[in-house]
Amino acid sequence: GYEGWAVINKEIMQSLKVASFIDRMEKLEIGDQLLTSQKQWKKISALQRITDREVNTMNIKRIDKFNNFFAGGILASTYEK
Repeated sequence: GYEGWAVINKEIMQSLKVASFIDRMEKLEIGDQLLTSQKQWKKISALQRITDREVNTMNIKRIDKFNNFFAGGILASTYEK
């Protein structure tokens, strides 16, 4: 296995040129595991694109020196441009 950061759409992240380590990121796929706030690994059983309604998303500018946080109990990260 691989421990590191993954993204749903690597091509979009590469086009944004937001992180120097984007080439080391993997594509998030079914079967991958995510770390929870309870320090447990949860396997992804499905990925669903929401297209039937508008979804608000945001980029948190700065969390701490690593820009990591838990969202919905799952470890996430943000980037600073």
